[in-house]
Amino acid sequence: MGSLLRALWTIVSLLLCAVIATGCSDEEREEAGEGSRTTDGRRATTPSPPSYEPIAVVNGGTITGSVQWAGARPEPIEIAVPMHAARCGETQRSPAIEISRRGGVSGTVVWLEGIRRGRALQVPAEPVVVSIADCGFRPHVVAVPVGAKVTWRNDEPILHNVHASFFERARPPRSWFSEGLPEQGASHEVTIERAGVVRVVDDAGHPWMLGWVHAFEHPYFAVSDAEGRFQLTGIPPGQYVVRVWHEGFLTSGATESGRPVYSAPIVMSRPVTVSTGHDTTVDFEVGVAAAQAAGD
Repeated sequence: MGSLLRALWTIVSLLLCAVIATGCSDEEREEAGEGSRTTDGRRATTPSPPSYEPIAVVNGGTITGSVQWAGARPEPIEIAVPMHAARCGETQRSPAIEISRRGGVSGTVVWLEGIRRGRALQVPAEPVVVSIADCGFRPHVVAVPVGAKVTWRNDEPILHNVHASFFERARPPRSWFSEGLPEQGASHEVTIERAGVVRVVDDAGHPWMLGWVHAFEHPYFAVSDAEGRFQLTGIPPGQYVVRVWHEGFLTSGATESGRPVYSAPIVMSRPVTVSTGHDTTVDFEVGVAAAQAAGD
C-alpha cells in the first residue's frame, strides 16, 4: 500500500509541476523514471542504439552493375571563365555530367539504403585527397565513410577558395566551411563527422568548379567509374534496396557570379535479393528524362 501511495503522489506532483509551470526537481523526475544522474550531477540519458552493427560476414554476396546513359547525348554546357583565363581558357565545360564513348555515366553514387548489419566500416588511415588541378576538382565526386579525413589540395599556381555546404534536397545548402588556398601546395583537411551529402564549389572567381562528397555510416557504397561500373561486396544475404544518386545536370540560368543553376539530383532505387556467395547484377539508366522528372 505504501508503494502505491508513493507512486500516486509522484504522479500528482508531476502534474502540479506542469500546471503551475514551476518545474519539478531532479529527484522527483528520477523517482518518476525520467532518467538518472551521473556521478558529476548531470542527467544521464539512455543511449540510442547504434544505427549500424558490424558483424562477421562469411562468403557474403556481391552486387555488380553499371549506370548507362539513355537517349540522345546532351550538348556540353560551356561556362565563361571570369578569372585566370590565361590558365583555364575562355570557357570551361560543366563537370555535372560525364558520359564515356560507350555510354557509361561516371560520378554516380551507389549504396544500400537502410542496411543495419554487415561487415565493419573501415576508415582509411590516410586522408582522401581531392586535388585542385586542370581547373577542377579531381575527383569530381568522392564517397567516404564517416570518420574519414578529406584533404583539398591546391595543385595549381593560382588562388582557389574551397567552399563546402551540407546539401539536402528541397532545402537551401548550409555552409560548412570556406577556406582560401592561395598558392600551389596549400591544403585544407577536415574530418567527416556525419553522414550526408556535401557540395563543394570554388568561389574565387571560378563558377564552373563543382564537387561532391558523400559520407556513409556503413561500408556498402561506391562511385561509378569512367565506364559507369560499380560493385558492392561482402553483403549478408537478404533483401535490400539499391539506391543511386547523380547530381542534376540540366541548367535553368545562372547566379550573379555566373555559376549555373542546376536541376535537382537524380535519385533512383531498386529492390534486390542478395544470396550467399553469389553475384547479383543491377543496372541503372540516367538521361534527360530522369533529370526532368527530378525537377528543379
